Amino acid sequence: MFGAPRWLEENFGMNRVQALAIFNAWVKYVEKKYENV
Repeated sequence: MFGAPRWLEENFGMNRVQALAIFNAWVKYVEKKYENV
């Protein structure tokens, strides 16, 4: 999972800032989705 930012960089041509922004947004989404489980 923590290799996801690098994967986004390598496979989608994103820079580090873009990849981390997407990864962090996804983490927040998942935390919110499963907070009551």
